[in-house]
Amino acid sequence: MGAAAGAGEATGGGGVVALGEVPFEHVLAYDRWMFSASRPAFLRCWIDRPGHTALGFMENGALGGYTVFPEMDLPLENWFGVTSFELG
Repeated sequence: MGAAAGAGEATGGGGVVALGEVPFEHVLAYDRWMFSASRPAFLRCWIDRPGHTALGFMENGALGGYTVFPEMDLPLENWFGVTSFELG
């Protein structure tokens, strides 16, 4: 799935970044593209949730996706259920 039309240019050209580095209005634009309702209060709480990490995927300078996950003391190779699905 490509970056949302209208999500605008954000920091960086491509790759994974801390979601807090992406202007919030760009996160809102991408989220609105994915969901039918505007959810700014939910997104602020979800992105800033203590004990969690929020990451964004930049694609050609625009937000192409995001995720929030709990911080764990597991090496990535031990996340078989998550990484095998997400990495194909």
